[in-house]
Amino acid sequence: MTRKLLRVVAAEDKRRRVHLLATAGEAMLTAIDRGRAEQFVGVVRRLPAAERGLVAAAVAALATRAPVTPPRTPS
Repeated sequence: MTRKLLRVVAAEDKRRRVHLLATAGEAMLTAIDRGRAEQFVGVVRRLPAAERGLVAAAVAALATRAPVTPPRTPS
């Protein structure tokens, strides 16, 4: 079965092959990310209110200190 998740891009050095995510690969990663986020929110919603606040503060602190992630595919 071929899913076409990657695409091959010509490289300057013909001995190398460059693989990037294709549209289908991007869509798959987006679906996985969305699923993980929904799972996380589901767990956090079951916490007592005080603990939800702590989790929210921790996530906000991490988000402000996170390194910048480069795009998955070049523009």
